[in-house]
Amino acid sequence: MATVQLQNLVKTYGAFTAVGDLSLDVAQGEFLVLLGPSGCGKTTTLKMIAGFIEATSGSVVVGGRDVTRMPPYQRNLGVVFQNYALFPHLSVYENVAFPLRRRKVAAAQIDSKVKESLELVQMGHLAQRLPRELSGGQQQRVAIARALSFRPDVLLLDEPLSNLDAKLRLEVRQQIRHLQRDMGITTVMVTHDQEEAMSVADRLVVMQSGVVQQVGSSQEIYQRPANDFVASFIGSVNFLRGEVREGCFVAGDGVRLPGVHLPAGTRRVVVRPEAIALDAGAQPAHALHAEVLEVVYLGAHSEIVLGIAPGLVLTARVQNAAGGAAGHRVQAGQSITCSIAQDAVFALAD
Repeated sequence: MATVQLQNLVKTYGAFTAVGDLSLDVAQGEFLVLLGPSGCGKTTTLKMIAGFIEATSGSVVVGGRDVTRMPPYQRNLGVVFQNYALFPHLSVYENVAFPLRRRKVAAAQIDSKVKESLELVQMGHLAQRLPRELSGGQQQRVAIARALSFRPDVLLLDEPLSNLDAKLRLEVRQQIRHLQRDMGITTVMVTHDQEEAMSVADRLVVMQSGVVQQVGSSQEIYQRPANDFVASFIGSVNFLRGEVREGCFVAGDGVRLPGVHLPAGTRRVVVRPEAIALDAGAQPAHALHAEVLEVVYLGAHSEIVLGIAPGLVLTARVQNAAGGAAGHRVQAGQSITCSIAQDAVFALAD
């Protein structure tokens, strides 16, 4: 296990800046996830840590060692690639043994380390199979076993689940998280999948155009987004413009939301769809009156598009009942009341 420090890390290609002045500390044993859309610089950052891409400037420090100019094989980092990168002509056993043989580990130690690594990912019984004889999830576990076989200081995961189907992704990401916790290994993972990131990360680093937008726990980033990009990239969100007046946030056409907790100069707020409570009959305090414009059924939940006032539309999310109907059995064209709790209205900087 080791810490990782990225200090003023920059990567440019001519006039294009892929990563700009990135500084970040990863604690020992932490699971850190770099999250963002394609082209945001997250994979470039990971490859600079691994040594596959040379930084234009700045430094990479692992376990107190400056590894910025070291070749990858001297950094003692385990890497799991997006495409697994298994040798097709080698057995599972030999794929896992490969980095140990390259490090000239004694044969007796190789055998014990390979078996131990395969048992960690529950693949010992398939040691003699070739990669083509394995499922995608099994190949991914072999790639993880190979990355762990030489006991790296840090584990790097580059979009490790992107080639798996949805159900298998859920299963393998749980295995990765449990394995990381059991071993206590410092881990940095790259993904564009927000749900995947939030389910495994101790901390998230949200990136856009080579720049870090926000760093924090999944809960902090979801509930207190730093800016428009973070708010919209992490989950769904409603943006509203207005002003704080008499303890309320007053939006278009005098629509009033709880606002006593907001700074006086707040001009924009966000409200998550699941924070909008619907009731077809009751009149809660501070109720908003709305017309149901659309009901979108999405299996476990439905999204309800609400017309609050001319030009002001909000989307609410409600859980569906066991029978599959929307939680409040609302229909398009129906008049309804809704309410928003005070702690669900967050201020955004202009």
